[in-house]
Amino acid sequence: MSKSFNVAQRTLYDIRDNNSYTVRKLADGNCWMTTNLNLSLSTNTPIIGSKNDGSAFTYTPTSCGGTNGSCAMNGNTMAGSGMWYYSWYAATAGEGKTTDVNVDVDGSICPVGWRLPPNYSAQVNKSFGGLTNSYGVTSDGENGNSSNVMVSYPINITRDKCRYNGGNPDYGVHGYYQSSTAAESSDSSYVFVQFDPTGNNGNNKVYPQGVDPKGYAFNIRCVAL
Repeated sequence: MSKSFNVAQRTLYDIRDNNSYTVRKLADGNCWMTTNLNLSLSTNTPIIGSKNDGSAFTYTPTSCGGTNGSCAMNGNTMAGSGMWYYSWYAATAGEGKTTDVNVDVDGSICPVGWRLPPNYSAQVNKSFGGLTNSYGVTSDGENGNSSNVMVSYPINITRDKCRYNGGNPDYGVHGYYQSSTAAESSDSSYVFVQFDPTGNNGNNKVYPQGVDPKGYAFNIRCVAL
């Protein structure tokens, strides 16, 4: 049975660009953004990043070509109505490298005091896996209405497009979210994958993990430290 956790919604104001985000304490006991990060990045323009211990650091995006390039800006693409998508390099604020394998990167473009969540692990606090596990969704996904909780109140994981490097956005079908975890393959990163619960692609599941090239650009949801 899926769970709910009815806690009042709050607003997070990002002083870097004055954007605001709805946040809420969810069933895993952690405070999550319930809207996607929409921080504009510009080549050679410094921003403030956040370490996983809550400290701040300066990150200057760069630009390069190729899906597997090592520079942080690679794959960062603006699409749709002003919504930003971020490669793994950009999401980890230059801390993640092509050589990283099976590590949790200590740094992101989340606001200070927030972090990029790790990939699936029901035992890891502040992870996508811990969140979905709290709502009865397993690492292999789960059929039926239990998966719908991930797209409805209060989590609001929107099927709001994703963008592959060099490709077109996939509107309204999937929700892909970057994590802070490098995969077992040096050119891939773990992402949270939410398939369409109406079953348009032949399944009706939520997957708390997936592997794709680090240059692919996806949405970001941050969790409070």
